[in-house]
Formats: sequence, C-alpha cells, structure tokens
Amino acid sequence: MPVKDEMPTRKVRVTLTFPPDFFDGLTKPPLVMRPGDAFEVVEEEESERWPAFVLVVNERGDRGWVPERYLKRQGKKALAIRRYDTTTLDPSKDDFLTVLEEDRESGWLWCRDSRGKEGWFALDSVAPA
Repeated sequence: MPVKDEMPTRKVRVTLTFPPDFFDGLTKPPLVMRPGDAFEVVEEEESERWPAFVLVVNERGDRGWVPERYLKRQGKKALAIRRYDTTTLDPSKDDFLTVLEEDRESGWLWCRDSRGKEGWFALDSVAPA
C-alpha cells in the first residue's frame, strides 16, 4: 500500500470521472515501486492540477506517474525511496468511495470502491458523501 497521510476512513461521492482510456499506458497496468528500484524520469507534470508528479519508466518498460518526492533524483535517473502503487480506480459519477488514506500534497485519495477494489482517485473529483 502506498505511503500517505493517515486519517480515519470516510465516504465521498464521485462528482467527476475520467474518460475510459485516460489511464491506459500511464497507470494501467499499475506500476508498484519499492525502495531502491531504479527509474528514468521521462516527463515532468507541468499542469497546475497535479504538479507533484513525474512520469517514470523502469528497465522492463513499466511506467507510471509517481510523486517526485518519493524519488531521489540525479538528473533523469532516479531511485525510489518509498513504496508507491499507481493503481487507479475508475468509478462512475455519483458512486461512493471509502477513503482509506489521503495524500493532500499530491491531490489524490487512496480509496476502496463498492466492489472492494482499492486504488487512487483524484481529490478534486469528489465531494463529501
């Protein structure tokens, strides 16, 4: 499980969803990085929505967006300093999610959906239940 700010569980309602293929090739399949894993940073997020992220790729070609603060960088080369899982959820509008942990700095919530699947969902795409 990713490292995030600890908090009591709470429910949220999905207010915005992503297009069906939004995460394909970015977090699907999910990338799980562990301390010491080596990566190359191939893109830096320039949007104001999620500026804390960089796109990394490992030697097997697995890629995913991860918080830059979870990496020790030297130019384009990086080593993971924390465990992080890029699994995302794909709920429908008005679905309810149980928030298990929150990463406010990155703007994402680690949630469980009604089917029991866990993954990230954007904080700015939910409202209190």
